[in-house]
Amino acid sequence: MVWQDDHYLEVSFDAKKYNLRQLKLYNSDCIKNFKKITPNCDTKFFNEGGTENLWYGKNNN
Repeated sequence: MVWQDDHYLEVSFDAKKYNLRQLKLYNSDCIKNFKKITPNCDTKFFNEGGTENLWYGKNNN
C-alpha cells in the first residue's frame, strides 16, 4: 500500500519500492481507517463517552 494524498491505497507489491521504503505491506485497518486531516479548534478527538474518536500524530519524515 502507498500513501496517496489523504489516504492509503492498495497497490501491487514491488520489491524495489518496498526496499526503498516507498511501499508498505497491506494492512486492512490502515486502508479503512487512516485519513489525513487538518485539525482545528472544532476537531473532536474524543467521543462523548471519553473514548478516542481520532488519533493525531505528526511525522516530519
